Amino acid sequence: MKRVIEEQLQLEKEREAELQIIFREEAQKLWEKREAEWEREKAARDRLMKEVLAGRRRQIQEKMEFNRRAQEESVKYREQLIKDLEETKELTRREKEQEEELRRARGKELAAQVQHQEEEQRQREEEEEARSAQQRCQEARHLAERGHGSRVGAARAHPDTSPAASPTVLSGSSHARTPARPALVLVLTEG
Repeated sequence: MKRVIEEQLQLEKEREAELQIIFREEAQKLWEKREAEWEREKAARDRLMKEVLAGRRRQIQEKMEFNRRAQEESVKYREQLIKDLEETKELTRREKEQEEELRRARGKELAAQVQHQEEEQRQREEEEEARSAQQRCQEARHLAERGHGSRVGAARAHPDTSPAASPTVLSGSSHARTPARPALVLVLTEG
């Protein structure tokens, strides 16, 4: 009986040992499985963290690139603005110069017109003065000719009545008295 009990105890010990082995093996498998799961989870976390960090770096780079481009655009805009201002100033200066040149040209043209008009007026006055002088000369000539004709007629009608009207001159050795022709007097006056 004692032997049976001992055998039974030995059998239980062996079974317990086997169970311990099985438990250890199962625990090892379970542990390995759990470790594998942890590794997968860790790898997933690491991959996710890498993706997050990569996305964050990409966002930072994109933001930096955007800021750089914005800064370049700002510099370009400022340079373009300065260029536009300089062009506007140059255009304004040229317009002022053109206006000044046009004003001077118009002044010269107006002065030339005034001078031309004054010259024409002076020429007309000189021509008018010349015509007036010529007319006065002709009138004086006509008056002188009419006076000469009337005196000649009177001398012929009354040759001995007026010695003053019929002056005589000596001609040759015979000392004949012949009537002298009156002198023609032209009166020229300036207007």
